[in-house]
Amino acid sequence: MPDQTIQLRERLSYLGLAALTLLATYFCASLAAMALAYLSDHQLARATVPLLCGTTLVTALIVLLLPRANWRRVGLGGGAGRGVLLGLVMGIVSCGSLVLLALSLGWAEPVPIEAEALRFDLRATPMLGLGLLAVSATAEELFARGLLLQCLARAVGPVGAVVLTSAGFAALHGANPGITALATCNTALFGAIFGVAVFRQRSLWLATGLHFGWNVTQTALGVNISGITIRLSDLNLRLGQPEWVTGGDYGFEGGLLATGMALALLAIVWRLPAPAASEPMLWDAPREDRSVVATGLGGIDRAAGGEPGGSAGEREDGEADAGAAGSADSRPER
Repeated sequence: MPDQTIQLRERLSYLGLAALTLLATYFCASLAAMALAYLSDHQLARATVPLLCGTTLVTALIVLLLPRANWRRVGLGGGAGRGVLLGLVMGIVSCGSLVLLALSLGWAEPVPIEAEALRFDLRATPMLGLGLLAVSATAEELFARGLLLQCLARAVGPVGAVVLTSAGFAALHGANPGITALATCNTALFGAIFGVAVFRQRSLWLATGLHFGWNVTQTALGVNISGITIRLSDLNLRLGQPEWVTGGDYGFEGGLLATGMALALLAIVWRLPAPAASEPMLWDAPREDRSVVATGLGGIDRAAGGEPGGSAGEREDGEADAGAAGSADSRPER
């Protein structure tokens, strides 16, 4: 019973920390948005930079104050180059394949750009546009799959954490123009892909690269991103009938083409080999609940010592125990 009480108390504390992270990020992002309104009139910057500022500040504060937290534990450890590059290639290839398929089947056609219909016209500054798209992907991943996902995984388990953050990711896009039930489901499915990528690879890098690669390919090839009209070049594609397959004006995320591609990406992410050097993560079980195996996704089951060599939490506890024993042995007898 005492062990169960400790586990329940810790789960509730992490659930409370997740709620605090959510509220604090909203507050800080709102302040950043108000400040940026006086500094810049660039609409895409004002739509993306505040979330990155807010979630970075909140993550930094919690890393500073929470004993078990550090930047590596929230998913920003080693392997950035490999993870981002692999995700970028996966995003470009998967989205590019949908464009080629739609063109070959007559479901998409090039049309002239109507500048007044664009929400974000970045054709004159494509490099700035690429940078802001990277900011957007990074901000959304750090917010939804960083500290928030980690705390929820400790509170409700990995499957529950992926479900909750995927639903929240879909809710972030709930006010986008032309949103439909299928588009909402597809957005949640992509959120699940990113969440599984974090658990399997024990970092945010693959998810961030995949998110950025998917978005930038749609933008570069003239397809709307979740109902948002952003263009980096003069390429412009209209996704035609049937819209429940292509997504229509909402973009690929509104149709079954994206559903099929998302399921394929989910399978690929699941099958990707884990990194050779396993990073300790915030979700790893500490001493008091190492006997509870949080199974279901990627490296989570390793947190409870499910594999030879034990978990990161066990290794840390073992190192602490060894250090304490060494100190005790080194004391002179009285």
